[in-house]
Amino acid sequence: MKNKNIIYISAIVIIAALSIAIFYNATRLKVGDIQISNLYSIVHKNDYTVLHLGKITKKDENVLKKIDQNFNVTLLNVDTTKEDYDTYLQGYYKEGIEYIVFNKEVILGAMEQDQDFDYYNELLNKYIFHIIPEDEIKYKVPSSATEFIEAAARKKQYTVAVFGYSDCSYCTLYKPVINEIASEYKLDIYYLEGDTFDGFDDVTDMKYKIPAKCTKDGKDTNISESFGAPTTLILKDGETVDCIRGYVPTNKVVSMLKEYKIIK
Repeated sequence: MKNKNIIYISAIVIIAALSIAIFYNATRLKVGDIQISNLYSIVHKNDYTVLHLGKITKKDENVLKKIDQNFNVTLLNVDTTKEDYDTYLQGYYKEGIEYIVFNKEVILGAMEQDQDFDYYNELLNKYIFHIIPEDEIKYKVPSSATEFIEAAARKKQYTVAVFGYSDCSYCTLYKPVINEIASEYKLDIYYLEGDTFDGFDDVTDMKYKIPAKCTKDGKDTNISESFGAPTTLILKDGETVDCIRGYVPTNKVVSMLKEYKIIK
């Protein structure tokens, strides 16, 4: 009987020790310490990396743990001299910067020190998921269908409109493109989301043409029948002048807008 008790107690102790070890491994902060000279040989292997600069404080640990819980990123740390930061971080390092965000070896942006997690969460959503913070949105969402229809019908003036859906991944990727152009060129680019804009059906009832080059089957259609999200239409006098199918990079959109002298 005594031997059985010893076996039971030993088993309980082993299970408890394993449970503690598993819990510790699951909750401990996983940050790789690196030499800055090896930075780019490491980050190019990862989709996204958040690099912490300097010594990690208790407050930093809490932020990094939340980043680890909320984002599928690799966490790295490097503690070196200002000269090294200036050399390797392509001008992104300055006083007060504590985090650098990478996509492969491309730097997406920098984040300041001593901020609450909402700040880091908003920026990482922007860098990783292409979610534009509200105060940075420059493309235009019409207040009503009438506003858009009247804009599209203006005489001798072009209207640029993008049609998409909130659950369309390529639309999400495209939003920063049109936002950048709208901001840089001070241009009204309308964005209409089929599942969130109340007047969407009224707009599609206008049956704006989608030329064959922007349709899946290579035939002319109109916005009320079907469209591939996102679809960009250039309108004038209420009629379609040209179109862009799907997600394209900034330079392609700018090139077309320059062709019509919408931007100089």
